[in-house]
Amino acid sequence: VKAAAARRGLPYASSWDLGQVIDYLIDHEDGSIDLNTNYLIAHSFNQIDREWEIPLAESEVVYCREPVTDFLKMLEGMD
Repeated sequence: VKAAAARRGLPYASSWDLGQVIDYLIDHEDGSIDLNTNYLIAHSFNQIDREWEIPLAESEVVYCREPVTDFLKMLEGMD
């Protein structure tokens, strides 16, 4: 998401900024709503910004693999 933001001249310093990048991609570049859903799943792996984060169980990691892979493919397809 940071790379997509940088290529578009959008801010990416905070989690808020990254969420705004996803909104921008959906609103201005015809990104699928799945981009947002999969971003939220991928973001659950970011332990730095979420002090309350509980480590994911193995089953949650397995469940998230496909949406995170799809998320990366969507981002790559928009550049």
